[in-house]
Amino acid sequence: MLLQPELLSRIEHLALLSRQRTRGIFPGEHRSKSLGTSVDFADWREYVPGDDFRRIDHQIYARLDKLLLRLYEAEEELPLRIIVDGSASMTFYDKSIFAKRVAGALAYIAACRRDPARVWFGSGVGLVPSPWARSRGSALSLLGWLEARESEGRCDLVASLKFLASAGVSRGTTVLISDLMTESWEDVLRGIGNPGSEAVVVHVVSSQERYPTERGDLELIDSESQSALDVSMSEQVLSRYQDRVAEWLAGVSQACRRRGFNYVLVDPSMKIEDLILRQFRTSGVLR
Repeated sequence: MLLQPELLSRIEHLALLSRQRTRGIFPGEHRSKSLGTSVDFADWREYVPGDDFRRIDHQIYARLDKLLLRLYEAEEELPLRIIVDGSASMTFYDKSIFAKRVAGALAYIAACRRDPARVWFGSGVGLVPSPWARSRGSALSLLGWLEARESEGRCDLVASLKFLASAGVSRGTTVLISDLMTESWEDVLRGIGNPGSEAVVVHVVSSQERYPTERGDLELIDSESQSALDVSMSEQVLSRYQDRVAEWLAGVSQACRRRGFNYVLVDPSMKIEDLILRQFRTSGVLR
């Protein structure tokens, strides 16, 4: 099973942390740009025939002799779309299974809060959308759908994000879960953000990729293009490699923050409960 019932029971009280108001379609638990019937007072407006007379402010009427309605901030849905990188590079060091578990946990949390969630899984066979999860039961079905996805081939994240943008999929929060091991990673980040939306980048990089232990003469084969490269892994080469990886990670982090994205670097060897219950909460992804 992708996520154990014990973990699901521990995370269902959490919620996505939205830094801005939403404009949803269905009632939910996030503050909206619209006006509705929550307990947070927003403003008054004049009464017109057909309005709910129970919302008339009788204290204002007693003082000003005017029929005014009390308006409240609406609590509406925060749609969540999760894009999971299912390329072949994600098959190493359990990155793929970790990414699917993170996606499943976030979708489950959203659905328990009545926020509709959907996962888009991109691999060599294309970008495949999951069924919508709008309740605890449908979120459990989504977990089964995720577990059956296979990482393979090359996922063109830039094209995938352009497709989603052209389809009008922009409201709410976007979460990208990927190792970002592509020369076009900056174009990927540019394709995430949309006006009025929020984004989270979960960067999955293993400690073996940051600090490899291999030594000597090696033939490295790209898992997606199958191209080969002969290298001699000396201590000097490894030192330069680690410096380049550190520069790359810092660059990704800075690029995300410039765009106002929440960036979370994770190692697939960490416990999923530590990520969800601690790191996501301290980094402002969940509350």
